[in-house]
Amino acid sequence: MPYDLIFPDTVRSYSDTPSYAHKLVNRLQSSFALVKQHLENSAEEFCKKPVSLPKSKQIAVGDLVYLHIPRIKIHTSKKLAKFNQGPFRLIKQFSPVIFEIQQVNQPSKRQKVHLKSLIKVVERDTFPNTQVGESPFPEFESVIAGR
Repeated sequence: MPYDLIFPDTVRSYSDTPSYAHKLVNRLQSSFALVKQHLENSAEEFCKKPVSLPKSKQIAVGDLVYLHIPRIKIHTSKKLAKFNQGPFRLIKQFSPVIFEIQQVNQPSKRQKVHLKSLIKVVERDTFPNTQVGESPFPEFESVIAGR
């Protein structure tokens, strides 16, 4: 007797074998879980590292800033273009990178801007005031008088 008649194959139906869609769903779920795990790990590593900003971007509410707007007027060279406008005063911080600024000359005009378009105004050293008859360098006066 032939082997096929003694041990017949089981009759398979569509419900017995998982379809392509079921396999695809399982693979998508496993890949989604893997991606989620990697995202959580990278987020934890990112939170552990301190964020260091350049000095021109370390700004706080109340600071003076310039607004960087790269506009070049027609018939002018890039060399003569005014890229930074301002000064503006920082009024409010909505998030670590979104700020509200107002122009110093016109306080009624306010704008919401991103940190990347702001440049901190460097505070200049102020020199002490001198009286009208007083010399700012008395040590040089004595050397000159000694000649």
